[in-house]
Amino acid sequence: MLLGSCQTRETKAQAPVVHQQMEYLTYGLPPAPDRQSAENVVASRWGFRYKTVAGCVVTTQLTDSVEAHNKAIDRILSKKHGEKWYVPFNKLVNTQLTTNKKIFMLLDREPNNNRARAGLKKQGYNLQYDLQPTASMQVYNASAGGLQQFKGKIRWVSFYRYQVNLKTNTVRLLSDTLQVRSFD
Repeated sequence: MLLGSCQTRETKAQAPVVHQQMEYLTYGLPPAPDRQSAENVVASRWGFRYKTVAGCVVTTQLTDSVEAHNKAIDRILSKKHGEKWYVPFNKLVNTQLTTNKKIFMLLDREPNNNRARAGLKKQGYNLQYDLQPTASMQVYNASAGGLQQFKGKIRWVSFYRYQVNLKTNTVRLLSDTLQVRSFD
């Protein structure tokens, strides 16, 4: 089961803030989860992140605001990576898709994840992995989690945090403390 939704609370885009991580604003239907994960990893390495500010129903004011904001981010990325920065960016995203598949295969072998997957499946949800790059191109931090009924409400629950080393093909459990995030 893939989760995709066009329902996100609309917020007004703001001008980029120099001291915070750059945010490239998006709205509409998100990309496929595997593509979105790869884009997020590459964006993190490039010093920015994607931020969804609305779903599919948007106002002209919002689209104009997002366009103005993203033009400023485009200028910064163009200075740093060249005028057509999105060309090498997309090539790296495609490479990252392959890397993510390797990481997901290693994580799928973990008994903890198999138990969590089975529990989520009983509730009609899937286990998902969130990857965060580290300074090393061969090492990633990963969390395994999913939507789950928790205290009577649907919450995002992260069950496990790992470090994945692609050079040694090893997965090391960093934490098994539940982390619960609400959508309120």
